[in-house]
Amino acid sequence: MRFDEPKTDTLNLRVAPSFKRALKAIANAENRSMMNMLEVILVDYCQSHGMSNVAGTEVATTKKWKEDGKCQK
Repeated sequence: MRFDEPKTDTLNLRVAPSFKRALKAIANAENRSMMNMLEVILVDYCQSHGMSNVAGTEVATTKKWKEDGKCQK
């Protein structure tokens, strides 16, 4: 799943403050924005569940994320 097309859609989420704090902490540790961190997490989820094609887009690899040893299961 590649997210390299122009970002034109908006997604507003209402989440618990603890969820936002956790996402921000993880994103900061990875030197990513919170949105980019959600994208990485989504790609990793799709790969680990054998979803190679979701919504007509191929799943991209997240090698760096796994090689760094961060957020592994």
